[in-house]
Amino acid sequence: MQGHSRFTNGQGRPSNFFDYVRAPEAVNDPSPGLMPKLAGDNPLTDKHPRNYLVLTDTQYFLLSQFSKGLCDMSPPQKTPTPQEQLDRGVLDNCVGGPFCPGIEVTWISRDFNFYSEPFRFKHKPLNGQPLTWDNNPHQGQGLEPGDASKYMALPWQADFNECSNQIIDHTSIWWWPAQRPYYVYYRDEQSGSVQQGYWTRPKQSNFVRDETMVYNWKNLGFILQQSGTPAFMEQDSLPFVRLDMDTPLDNPPQDKKQ
Repeated sequence: MQGHSRFTNGQGRPSNFFDYVRAPEAVNDPSPGLMPKLAGDNPLTDKHPRNYLVLTDTQYFLLSQFSKGLCDMSPPQKTPTPQEQLDRGVLDNCVGGPFCPGIEVTWISRDFNFYSEPFRFKHKPLNGQPLTWDNNPHQGQGLEPGDASKYMALPWQADFNECSNQIIDHTSIWWWPAQRPYYVYYRDEQSGSVQQGYWTRPKQSNFVRDETMVYNWKNLGFILQQSGTPAFMEQDSLPFVRLDMDTPLDNPPQDKKQ
C-alpha cells in the first residue's frame, strides 16, 4: 500500500471528499451537500421511506479505503475471462439505483434471496407446469421467467417520462440525469446560438401524458461530449409527433412520480 497517497485536491492537500459521501444508512438525511444528490428508492410514501440514493455497504467501504490511501493503483495482473468481460460489458452501462421502480431492474434486486451467487439469478426448478403469476422472489425458491422485471413500469416509457425530478425536503432532486436528462444545452435552429431548455421542450420537464413519451422517446436528442463550450450538448433531436394528444389529464403529473 505504501507509495499510494490519498486522493488530493487542487492545492495538493489531502482531499476531504469522503466527508460528503452519503453513508448507506443516511437514506433520509436531508443535510445539504451530501452525495449522491439523487432521489432514492422510495421518496413517495411514508411507508419505509428511502428519500435519497446511497452507495451499497461494499461501495462505501471501498471508497473509504481509497480515501485513506489504502489502494493499489497499479494495472491488474490477471487477464479477465471472456465471461468476466461479458459481465463487465453489460454492468458498466447499467444505471442501477434508485429503484423506484428503476431502469434495468427494481428494488427486489437488493434481496440476497434473488441470487444463487454474485451476478447470477437463482432459477426456480422447472416442473412441467405453467408459470405462476404469484411467485414471490423473496421466498428464496428461485425466479421464473419474468420475475426479475414484473414490478417494472409497463410500458417503460411511462416511468421514463415521469422520472425527471422529484420534490424531496422542499428541494427539486433528479432521478437519473445522465440517462434521463432534465435540462440541457442545445443549439437553436434559427439563431444558431447555444441555449438551455428542457429535454422535452416545448413541454416542461415531462410530457403531460405518458403515452406521448411512447411516441417520442426515439426522437429525443443525445447528450454528447464536445471539445467546445459547453462540454456537453444535445445532438440529433428530431421533431416530436402526436403533441396534439398531450392534453392535461384530470390529475396530471406535477414534475414528479405519482
